[in-house]
Amino acid sequence: MQPNDPGAGLSFSINDQMRPLAMLLFVRQAWGLAGDLDLPPLDPMPDPGASAPPPGAEVSVWNERWDRLWLEAWEVEASGEFVVPGRPAQRHPGRGPEMEDGQPAPGCWANAYGEDGIDMQRFQAWDRELDRLRGAFLGTSFREPRFMQAVAGGLSEFILLPCAGYYLHRLGAHQVVLSWQTMADPGLRRRAIDEWLRGDGRPDPDGVLQ
Repeated sequence: MQPNDPGAGLSFSINDQMRPLAMLLFVRQAWGLAGDLDLPPLDPMPDPGASAPPPGAEVSVWNERWDRLWLEAWEVEASGEFVVPGRPAQRHPGRGPEMEDGQPAPGCWANAYGEDGIDMQRFQAWDRELDRLRGAFLGTSFREPRFMQAVAGGLSEFILLPCAGYYLHRLGAHQVVLSWQTMADPGLRRRAIDEWLRGDGRPDPDGVLQ
């Protein structure tokens, strides 16, 4: 999580270090799970190596398990009611990051099912590549007027996923999910900010997505 202060008493954070989500995305790609998830292709695309679903459970069971952890991972990131990225507009209550000492991190595949079927050398190589991309945001200052207008209007957190091209998902009232390319490219970033300011996908007072 990187705090950022664009001035004028405004602040926001960029969340680009979500290892549980990275492993979930790797498993999904390597095992061919959750094919109905509406997300752009990964970028960079991981090499699955020898990864494959371990024997003992049908693919449908692994799909159900993956979906449950995908929801759990977002439950702890959301700061209120939220809509799961890649899923229909069904709202869920967020529970925040608070956990008791020793409690496994929600949404973590390795904690729930171990590393069987995951080529950890290939995952770690991909994760190192993600670390390299994360470095591109260190020290970056975002001071465009429209950006500052969005932060002043309540946009407090940008959650970044390693997806290709343009991607914007309104997680909740104050959080958006973007692809790294969207955050890094000034034109795509401006497009995302303009969509947020227009209220695209913002919940109405009854909690229904517009």
